[in-house]
Amino acid sequence: MSKFMRVALIIVGVGLILIGVAFWMGGQFGDLTQSMERMGLGETIERTFGYIRGNKVESGELRPIEGAYQIEASGITEITIDWSNGDIVIASGEVEMIEVHETGEVKDPDKYKMHWYRSGNTLKFTFAEKVLNFGFAQKKLEIIIPSEMPLEGVQINTMNSDIKIDVKELRMLKVDSMGGDTTVHSDVARVLYNSMAGNLEFYGHVDELRGDTMNGDLSLHLPEETGFVLEHSAMSGKVLIDVKTRKVEDNYYYGDEKSIIRFETMNGDISIKKLSR
Repeated sequence: MSKFMRVALIIVGVGLILIGVAFWMGGQFGDLTQSMERMGLGETIERTFGYIRGNKVESGELRPIEGAYQIEASGITEITIDWSNGDIVIASGEVEMIEVHETGEVKDPDKYKMHWYRSGNTLKFTFAEKVLNFGFAQKKLEIIIPSEMPLEGVQINTMNSDIKIDVKELRMLKVDSMGGDTTVHSDVARVLYNSMAGNLEFYGHVDELRGDTMNGDLSLHLPEETGFVLEHSAMSGKVLIDVKTRKVEDNYYYGDEKSIIRFETMNGDISIKKLSR
């Protein structure tokens, strides 16, 4: 099956979900089925879940949850996260241990507590330990690591999350998401980004970046000394670069060309700007 056929099936699937939601809500939410052109796919998905979640909170079906944990940082070099719905923040700070906070609304606060465990040098987080049907639960996950902790890799798999990462450097960052924007402040050797509908905004140096999204923009803020090759494929979108480049067909070349950037999208703009450090 071709890539565009898969995309077409995804679009049809999202449309059917929205129509089903509208029918289930008795038509109160039917205008969302016509909203994709006005708002974009990502915002449509977010508003759909937000509207239903708000009704469930008001009816008492979803209740507040809050938790705080401290985890020994020694020996941890990788973090992996499997999340359902809700913002994710990973940042460095003046702490001695890894500090973790979760807040949100869930059906059963006792059953929907975050689950974490260590596996070798990897610290793993999941939305909940045993519950498979998360419904419209939403939880924010915030992870603060010691500023001198040698974190090498972060891998995030989520359905709908805005992601913010602010650490000194990483060897690998991998993000797979259905919806939500990702913002990164870090020097990263390799970035792998796959999203159905979401923007990626990156501040720092990167050796290699590969991105694939159906609907989303890529904004890079690179140090002026970072040379790059930009290879991109888009059905709709603009390329805006504020340094003088050499263009060959659809590719752009700047400086020593050591950073490799490959980005594919059906609909999205690409911008590369100088980063002031």
